[in-house]
Amino acid sequence: MKCTLTIKGDAASMFKAMQGTMSAAATGAMKVVAAGAKDDIRHDVASEFKKTPAAGRRNGQNFLKTFQDRVYPDRKGKTSLTPAALIFGKAAFVGVFEDGPIVISGSKRLAIPLPAARRLGLDRGKRDDRNTASTYAKASQTDRIKGIFGCDPIVFRKGSKVYLGVPAAAAIKKGIKVPKKGPLPLFLLLPSVTVPKKLHFQETIARWAGKLQEAYDAEVAKRKNR
Repeated sequence: MKCTLTIKGDAASMFKAMQGTMSAAATGAMKVVAAGAKDDIRHDVASEFKKTPAAGRRNGQNFLKTFQDRVYPDRKGKTSLTPAALIFGKAAFVGVFEDGPIVISGSKRLAIPLPAARRLGLDRGKRDDRNTASTYAKASQTDRIKGIFGCDPIVFRKGSKVYLGVPAAAAIKKGIKVPKKGPLPLFLLLPSVTVPKKLHFQETIARWAGKLQEAYDAEVAKRKNR
């Protein structure tokens, strides 16, 4: 028995149309997955940070919008059979709440700002005049304290805790109330500190990546029904 298959019409055009449909579906599915992961990350951050962290307050109400997604190819109207997605956050400091401890390069101890230091702005970076990026002042923390109080900071101990601060006389001169005994503590000095894991970026992205095939099938079905 002999069977014959005859393809009518322009085969090249037919396959090109099929490829176009598949590319559009693949790119559309990647956009769905990337947007879903981004939205879940924003929800995760919003639920864990009832207030915007100090390092992110410069972003105001747009703090959550610093978490974004981008799908490639990213030119309007362009699609691909092998699209890629990038999910990123401009507030880089938030990563420590997923990764673990904070490490400060070149410091023997971690300096944890106390209320007095926060009121003086010693826990924040300064804005670089040359660009919009927030950077720490070029002067060391010691120089910043000296610039405010007119004296070098001192390291002192209260019980088992070690502090960085200034003499009581220097604080009083600036109109700052000090403890009844001893200098004004500005920073608590610790050999190490463990940051609690609050965020789950990798788990969120992996969960949405597992939905890519489902999203692709839905995009193909949507285009077939047009």
